[in-house]
Amino acid sequence: MSTDAGKTIFCTQCGQSLPVGAMICPKCGSVVSQPTTPQVESIDPASVKVAAQEPPKPALCQKCGRELEPGWAACPSCGDLVSPEEIQTKPGTVTPPPTDSKPKRNGMGWLLGLGILALVLGCGLIVALGFLFNTTQNLLMVEGELDQVAQTATAAQAGLQITLESQLATQSAAEAQLLDQQSALANQALAFSATSTAQVAADQEALRLQQEAFQATLSAVMTEAGQVIYGPADGELLHKVDGFVETTWADVNVANLIIEARFYNPYGTEEGPWDYGFMFRHTDTNEQYRLVISSDGQWHFIIARGDDRPELAVGPIADLDLTAGGSNLVNLWVKDGTANLYVNNQWITALDVSEKIVAGDVAACTGFYTGYEIEGKITRYEGFKVSELP
Repeated sequence: MSTDAGKTIFCTQCGQSLPVGAMICPKCGSVVSQPTTPQVESIDPASVKVAAQEPPKPALCQKCGRELEPGWAACPSCGDLVSPEEIQTKPGTVTPPPTDSKPKRNGMGWLLGLGILALVLGCGLIVALGFLFNTTQNLLMVEGELDQVAQTATAAQAGLQITLESQLATQSAAEAQLLDQQSALANQALAFSATSTAQVAADQEALRLQQEAFQATLSAVMTEAGQVIYGPADGELLHKVDGFVETTWADVNVANLIIEARFYNPYGTEEGPWDYGFMFRHTDTNEQYRLVISSDGQWHFIIARGDDRPELAVGPIADLDLTAGGSNLVNLWVKDGTANLYVNNQWITALDVSEKIVAGDVAACTGFYTGYEIEGKITRYEGFKVSELP
């Protein structure tokens, strides 16, 4: 500020004249460092013409109450900013601001604060941009590493796929070779089986022919040697569903014998099951051997020991007539511990009768099995004959 003695004080910043004792420029807000009292210029009253008027009310500072002069932008006492509408001019007079010894707030402080705030925000923005840049670089590095890992994984997968395909090819070749070997073995087995089966069939047929020839010779010898002791007789066995075997007894007592009879089927197998055959070496109730021919196409050999009647053997009959009214010729030759069964003049099997080598009665029978009779039906027989062997 200009403070020369005897002169009006002006603001060194904006050139505004200052009131006496002003600490702050009312126009720009600059601080007056060494306030002095200027010399008031003398004015000739005669040279000033002032129109008569009512003096205007002075404008006052809204904060401290200081009277404000026209053109002031801030109160010189408290530094509070004022608007032009708050100041009313007083023509022809200049009222200097009162002297205030208290330090006043600089109006430029808020500009400094704004500058500092802008500086802080700029620094923060720079830091944020740097952090963003570093993060972006890190992300790019991670992305590059991930790409490298993906490429490595892809290469490993491709290698694994090649290895797997090679292993599958090797496995397929081994399976094909195994199948070829199995096929060759199967063909060899089939050839061997066919050869073996043919050989076995031929052997069995030869044995059967030998047995038949032997049995024919034996039959002729035994027939010539045998002495008829019962029959031949014809008769009927009436079916009774009473839990007992229907029998026709020969009333003989013989151990070695030939039994012969032709049985007629009582009905077809579609109507119900049936059976017929012989009891021999009978010594008491339920004490005998039983030879049974049944509608299931099989023969059954049983020994009765009272309530115990186990089945000793069973087997098929190839040429058994099962039709309704059909017939089958049954022969049983018993000699000591062996019996031979013939059906329709065909040797069927040899039976072991060594457990009970005693003389006993003989009977033609039906209804050996429960449920193998129909009430009122008849099983007819012809040529029932018993011959004793020496």
